[in-house]
Amino acid sequence: MRSLAIILGAILLSIGPANADDAKTVCATAALNDYIKASLTFNSMTIESYVAKRRLEEQYCLRFAQCIIGSLPGQMPLVAMFSKCLKEEAMEKYNAVSKDD
Repeated sequence: MRSLAIILGAILLSIGPANADDAKTVCATAALNDYIKASLTFNSMTIESYVAKRRLEEQYCLRFAQCIIGSLPGQMPLVAMFSKCLKEEAMEKYNAVSKDD
């Protein structure tokens, strides 16, 4: 989550004062806040809770991607942002370092 917060921070810094960008920022911030609150409810690691946490990550990444991408034409920008979000979550969860770094 920390890495996504960094990404969100970078996005916030690059966003200008336009209303559409303000809406994206509000949307992405709400998605992150809701995700953090929901993820705090997982205290046991049964198979069911592991699957539920993964679904929560997927829902968050989809919502985050929809906020950032907005109404761009085609599915590729949305798919790319969704995939990047899931990758960042996995990298953070396992304290992994990307081979690109």
